[in-house]
Amino acid sequence: MLQELGIEQKLLTITGDNVSNNESMISELHDLIKAHYIRCLAHILNLIVKDILRVLRSSDAHEASRICDQLNDEDLSAETALSRIRIFAVWVSRSNKRRASWTNICTFVQISTAFIPCDVDTRWNSTYLMLEAALKAKPQITAYLEAQTELPRFTVEDWHPTSGLLSALQVDSICLSKTASSYDGNPYLLQSSQFASSRC
Repeated sequence: MLQELGIEQKLLTITGDNVSNNESMISELHDLIKAHYIRCLAHILNLIVKDILRVLRSSDAHEASRICDQLNDEDLSAETALSRIRIFAVWVSRSNKRRASWTNICTFVQISTAFIPCDVDTRWNSTYLMLEAALKAKPQITAYLEAQTELPRFTVEDWHPTSGLLSALQVDSICLSKTASSYDGNPYLLQSSQFASSRC
């Protein structure tokens, strides 16, 4: 079609995700018009982070919800620090009573009442944002866990690995932000933004 209309040289970029039908289309275009194919850098970064988190046994929001449903039967000592933060975020957010308790305890000790956001698969830097919020809210989490008996308290050993993980996720979050904001929906700037982001 591009060749029939004589516009194959005017095609600058095609933006898509990494689903197989897009890869098939790009393979065809590559063979037909000798195009250069650059995968979505933000998507690749997200897949790398997911693999790292999988190796670290960080589970996900669905697993955290399942654990919260069966909290009395679950032993959280085997969970990683990141998993326990996620479980805490889900556990507090699922109950108006616990949310009110969080707000009351934080107000009493005069520290921020902001809730810990739980990460979601479709928001690529949400694990970083969740972990960053949890580390900032360490005093609130400690005070809250001391006032209840359903969840075990965090120890120094629980918190220790989270700082290193936050630093690693911060690099990914910065690169994702640069990739997303550098072209801000303008497809003509997509290729240059991908090359710029690859230097993060």
